[in-house]
Amino acid sequence: MTLLARSNRRTQEGPRSKDISTMQNKLGNSPILAKFTVTKDNKNIRCNLKSISAILAVPKRSTDAKSAEPKSIEVNLVEVSSVKNSSKKLHWCLLTTLPCKGEQSAL
Repeated sequence: MTLLARSNRRTQEGPRSKDISTMQNKLGNSPILAKFTVTKDNKNIRCNLKSISAILAVPKRSTDAKSAEPKSIEVNLVEVSSVKNSSKKLHWCLLTTLPCKGEQSAL
């Protein structure tokens, strides 16, 4: 499964942990795996690639309000963003269950 992340989801530090962070905080503290160039609208955009694993809580639905605590799911976050001084801005954040341990698998 691979999805485009449209919001900055909250993450947990462990499956039973109450320590909460966000996807952007976790990605911001992670190292850059690769640097590459993307061409968009005939312009070259220099980009950084980051990838981490995170645990997301499955959101409660109103019909599940009486059920047990929400389960969590471990996903990989892959972020492609333009470098700060780039003339054109680019930002993608994907959530996936596919392995993303290194540069090649994240690309």
